Amino acid sequence: MQRARKFLATLAVAAALPTASMAQDPCGAVVYFPLDVSALNTDVRTAVQQVMAQAPTATVDVTGYADAIGASSYNAVLSGKRATNVADYIKEVAPGATINQVIAGGEVPGTGANPADRRVEIRLPNCTAAAPLPGGLDAATMAALAAGAAVIILLTDDDSSDTTTTTTGATDS
Repeated sequence: MQRARKFLATLAVAAALPTASMAQDPCGAVVYFPLDVSALNTDVRTAVQQVMAQAPTATVDVTGYADAIGASSYNAVLSGKRATNVADYIKEVAPGATINQVIAGGEVPGTGANPADRRVEIRLPNCTAAAPLPGGLDAATMAALAAGAAVIILLTDDDSSDTTTTTTGATDS
C-alpha cells in the first residue's frame, strides 16, 4: 500500500512539472532523499549522469544535509553518507571528474521534520543557478517528498537567467 502511494505521488508531481529544456544544460543538481535514506535510486543515478554528462571532467562540490529529526550526531553521519554515495557515483559515471570536496552539512537547524532538508547539492564550476531554499518547494513537490519519493531538481544556467527544472521518481531501494 505504501509503495502504491509513493508511485501515485510521483506520477502526480511528474505530470505537473516541466522537463529539462535542450537549450538549458544542467550545471548542478539538488537531490532530495526520503527520511533516513542515503542510497541512490535509479532516478537519482539518472539525474547525476545527466549533470555530469555536461561536464565529465569538471571539478564538483558535493554537500549533504539532513533534517532535524533525531540526534544531531546521527544526522551528521547520515548527511555524510548521502554526500559520499553521490560523490562515489559521480566518480563511477565521470571518471575524469574531480571531487573538490565532499561535505557532511549535518542537520539544518530549526526546521524540524522538513523533507526539503534531506538533500545533496552537486555544483559544477561557474554554476550561478540558485538552489531552491528548503521550504521554497511547491505543494506537489513537498507532498511527493512526504510520501517518500526521491525528487531531483536540476539546476540550469542558460547564460541569460537561472532556472530550475524538477523531475521526480519513487524510491526503488
